[in-house]
Amino acid sequence: RTVLAADGTLILRYGTKGTMDFGVQISFAGAKPESLAGQTLNIMTDAEKSARVLLRWNDEAGTAQKAIFDNGYAMRLEFGALANNHLPGKIWLCLPDPEKSYILGNFIAEARKAKAKTPKK
Repeated sequence: RTVLAADGTLILRYGTKGTMDFGVQISFAGAKPESLAGQTLNIMTDAEKSARVLLRWNDEAGTAQKAIFDNGYAMRLEFGALANNHLPGKIWLCLPDPEKSYILGNFIAEARKAKAKTPKK
């Protein structure tokens, strides 16, 4: 399941619900889905600071693990046109962890809108 949250976080995960056994969250610091539509992002390993990437996985014992990267990785992300609250894209992501984790492929993200705030009484 792939989601682009209203807060600008792209979530690519294995499975559709429950605890994330394996996945990546890429935070674009509040960028709205419509502002990412049609954009191409290239991040090189020598970038001083980049979009925050959170890698989640379960180890052999089934214990949840995570690693956070805000530099040292390479990524190319191409977003297509936003249509019917869905944003297609392509990703190439190589992380600097000891396992040299990577993700590549096509996705269609469900673009979520911010929930309306209920006025205080």
